[in-house]
Amino acid sequence: AIILMVTSNAARQSARAQAFDELAQIQATVTDRVNALLAAPMRAVSLNRDLLAQGKLDPVDPRPWRDALVAESHAFPMLSAITWGTETGSATWLARYGGDQPKRFYAILTLDDNGVMREYAVTPEGQVGDTPSSTFAFDPKGRPWYVAAVEAGGPAWSEPYTWAGDTNAAVVTIGL
Repeated sequence: AIILMVTSNAARQSARAQAFDELAQIQATVTDRVNALLAAPMRAVSLNRDLLAQGKLDPVDPRPWRDALVAESHAFPMLSAITWGTETGSATWLARYGGDQPKRFYAILTLDDNGVMREYAVTPEGQVGDTPSSTFAFDPKGRPWYVAAVEAGGPAWSEPYTWAGDTNAAVVTIGL
């Protein structure tokens, strides 16, 4: 009975040690993934800052941003949207709407659009449609992301806000 008890305690200690090792591995994996998710927005900001500095993106005209935003949506699949707004009220974004199988949309508002945002479907291959899938009145100057950047004098995090990005009222995005 004593030999059986010693073997049982050793087995329990071995199992406990293995469980703690596995928990540590799970924690490390979760920590790495969370850190990668939290770093993604700043990596996108840094990329766009570099593209602006190199003259590859226009800080005033959002039209040249389309291809860059489509490429960034592939590079940063964890981001629900990448948005650019100008001081004059032009804006553009690439956003994902939907639940399990999100669809991507490219949107643009220039000074020539008289306050009407045009949104285009983007195929899984990254092709932007020729005809807007929707149009709507839009003024970026009142949006939380716009106000935060103006107040900071550059790229900035806004306070979290909700945003219903498509016609499905059950789908709501939390923006920063």
